[in-house]
Amino acid sequence: LGIYIDITTEKKIQEELAKQIDETEQANYSTIRFISTASHEIRNPMTNVLALQNGIKEKLDVLQDFFYKMIKLLNDKSETEFSNKIAETFHEMHELAYLCNSEANRTLTALQNLGDLHHMQSEGIKTNFVFIGLDEFIKKSISNSTYPNTKNLEVDIHISETIPKEVIIDYANLCAALSVLIGNAIRFSRINQRIKIEVTTMQQESNSYLTITVQDYGVGMPEEQVKRLFTALNKEGKHTRDALYHKPSVQLLRAKMWIEASGGKLELTSVVNQGTTASITVPYSVADSEKIANFSPKIKKAIESPNSSFQPYILLIEDDNISQKSTYTALIEAGYKVDVASDGAEAIRLALKNDYDVAILDISLPDMNGVEVMHQIRAIKQDQIIFIAFTSHASEEDEDYFIEAGVMAVLAKPATISQLQNLIEEAIKVKIRLNQEKK
Repeated sequence: LGIYIDITTEKKIQEELAKQIDETEQANYSTIRFISTASHEIRNPMTNVLALQNGIKEKLDVLQDFFYKMIKLLNDKSETEFSNKIAETFHEMHELAYLCNSEANRTLTALQNLGDLHHMQSEGIKTNFVFIGLDEFIKKSISNSTYPNTKNLEVDIHISETIPKEVIIDYANLCAALSVLIGNAIRFSRINQRIKIEVTTMQQESNSYLTITVQDYGVGMPEEQVKRLFTALNKEGKHTRDALYHKPSVQLLRAKMWIEASGGKLELTSVVNQGTTASITVPYSVADSEKIANFSPKIKKAIESPNSSFQPYILLIEDDNISQKSTYTALIEAGYKVDVASDGAEAIRLALKNDYDVAILDISLPDMNGVEVMHQIRAIKQDQIIFIAFTSHASEEDEDYFIEAGVMAVLAKPATISQLQNLIEEAIKVKIRLNQEKK
């Protein structure tokens, strides 16, 4: 018809816009990747700060006990003012030590979250649907809460009687997500309040879904703040100056990603000064006999606990002096027999010489990789020693690699003695089971 439109300019604008969007996404991704790397480097010294703080607290307790005994010996009314001043000072010192511990833990958690977020966004999330008791799943999520229940809040659990007691769900991801939601409920509740966890079921076409709600009656937040919680650190989000003051929640973003990877969704509603309700909706299925048989190797717990008089023999493989000393002391006080190796060569020499039950293995050693140490020991000892990986940073990708390499479990530093004890007990059960299977 002799009519044409020159779209050269429009095409250039589109290409430039696409380039800008791509550069923005790459910049956001690079930022998170940098933070992930930095967090790995910072976690180890921060772990040592916690160990040192715990050591200071122990010495403080000893010093306080000494002063009280000295005052009791004096038994003089004229010393009352002096003793009151000492008691007040010790109280203040303990409070400062507690705050130091709390902030160090908060820093480590933030670093772990940022590092894991990078891996989740770049590598995706693996799912693993397993057969699990619903009551056990809820209680495990509470015990793994990302915020300690220092306010002694009561948790009310209501599970609908219409739901089977045992179901198949994406246990690891959902437990991690629910632990975050429970931790937030504890953190933002006031003293003497309660937290309510309710589990119901719903049907949509031929699919069955669990709905798990976590409700607190705490400080709450405005609707606009709820909307910003999941967007400020998304790859699609633009990095603006305002985002710096919106306090995005890395933990909540990770919880949302875990839930969505499981085929579910997360919804939050909140009212200022009335509280917040988090609701998870996820698919589940009921286990028939064939499915139970498939899952039984992972969930079977027929092995009885070792006799209480049994003293496990532990090999602690750790090169960092502070972490080595604090972990060794905790294990000895818990009643274990412990030897220490500071590098891979010493660990191999000791492992071939002695009959250890469990090895707690630092992955980063000065002379060789911890996995290589394990392989060399296994070449001679086979399954006589059960390995627990102990590392300052363990992403989901790292955990998969270590477990595939042959460790029983991966424990991130810093770890409590109860966490170590639980894994050691589990390792002993595994060793007994392996010995029984050989027979």
